[in-house]
Amino acid sequence: MKKNNTVFAKIIKPTIVLGLICFITALMLALVNSITKEPIKAQELARENEAKQLVMPEGVTFVEKEYSGNKHFIYNEAYDQNDNLVGYIFKNGKHGYGGPVIVNVGVDPTGIITGVKALDLSETPGIGTKVKEPAFTDQFIGKTRGLKAVSANNPNPSDNQVQAISGATTSSNAFIEAVQKSLEQFSLICGGNK
Repeated sequence: MKKNNTVFAKIIKPTIVLGLICFITALMLALVNSITKEPIKAQELARENEAKQLVMPEGVTFVEKEYSGNKHFIYNEAYDQNDNLVGYIFKNGKHGYGGPVIVNVGVDPTGIITGVKALDLSETPGIGTKVKEPAFTDQFIGKTRGLKAVSANNPNPSDNQVQAISGATTSSNAFIEAVQKSLEQFSLICGGNK
């Protein structure tokens, strides 16, 4: 009898206690998750809308659309307060020096860039991360398809040239290619007419 009592005390009882602790912990985590799920979603949506408004300042409402022609991608249509279409927002990425460079691009209905914003960068701090600074991103506003990178030393880039960041050519090119991809997608949704 003493041997059975010892097995229960040393093995079965701690196993039951540990199982109860795990079960209670799992219930508590599920409760916390159910309480925080909606506020987290709301914060993510607000953050996404803020990023969209940065590249499409006239946009108030954003409607997600799907293009399923010869290529497949997701984009957003932007509408003003009077429900007039003011442009499109595309999210694309290319591989930079340290990882993907993800960019939001706003394009008006005529194919002119209204804004660009780096959403995700894994580039070298202080060098490659300069692609998110206004000195670089503001160059894209007002440009159209056919973007080309030129040396940072070029004092007078032409209409669709963008001055690359000195020492961050790979990051600059990845950013420019992501923007160019967005302009190509714009052309697709317009039937290739832009």
